[in-house]
Amino acid sequence: MTAMFWWLAGAVTLVFILILRRIWPYMNGRARSRDDRSQTLNRWNTYMVPMLRTYMTEGLSVGLAGSFKSVDDKTEYTSATWSLQPTLFPEVDYIALALPVDEESSQFEIVGFIEAESLREKLGQTIEPQMIFGHQTWVYVWPDGIDYEAIIESCIAADEFKKTHGLVQPQSMETS
Repeated sequence: MTAMFWWLAGAVTLVFILILRRIWPYMNGRARSRDDRSQTLNRWNTYMVPMLRTYMTEGLSVGLAGSFKSVDDKTEYTSATWSLQPTLFPEVDYIALALPVDEESSQFEIVGFIEAESLREKLGQTIEPQMIFGHQTWVYVWPDGIDYEAIIESCIAADEFKKTHGLVQPQSMETS
């Protein structure tokens, strides 16, 4: 009787662990109204992105997002980097457009920052919002026929953006 009890207890524990492993990202990754923006994005990056990446189709990426506090107006903003591939992002304030350094490279160069709402307007009907576990998300897709140069021209240069929001690190001088 005791051997059967231990086998049954072990099986129940194993099933419980397997179920908990599957629902853990949902429980901890859910956006909560009491969290500030940086906590919400931390939940997105930590729990939702790894889970969604395993379930997304091969042609759709899931992007990370971050937050920063502007020195200029003391407001907390959010941003994400988009490499013009179909990507799922949470709601952010700014999108950094990134292009490959060359065709064979996996490195990207940020060409500029644009307000996410403005970018969605320029891209038209290709971007639709959806809620995923409390996170407002958008799938960014580069549609055919969009004037690429006009969008790049409407971007704020990366150096100017960093300077405006106080994100430029001052050069430190070493002391001996």
